[in-house]
Amino acid sequence: MVKNVGQKDKMYRYAATLVFLALGIIVSWWFYVLAFIAFATATFRTCLLYKLFNMNTNTDEEKVSH
Repeated sequence: MVKNVGQKDKMYRYAATLVFLALGIIVSWWFYVLAFIAFATATFRTCLLYKLFNMNTNTDEEKVSH
C-alpha cells in the first residue's frame, strides 16, 4: 500500500494512542479500539480514510528516503 501518513502525522498518532490507552483504563474499553487503529495507522503509515478522501501527508522527500 502507498504510505500516505507523514512523519509529523505519525507522531501525532502515537501520542493519540497513549491518550486512548489512558482513556481505555479510566473510561471505557472502547478507547482500546481507537488506540489500536491509531497505532496501526502510525506503524504502517497508511490510513484508509486518507486514501478514501485522496489525502496525503507524506512529503516527496520522505518517499525518496524510504
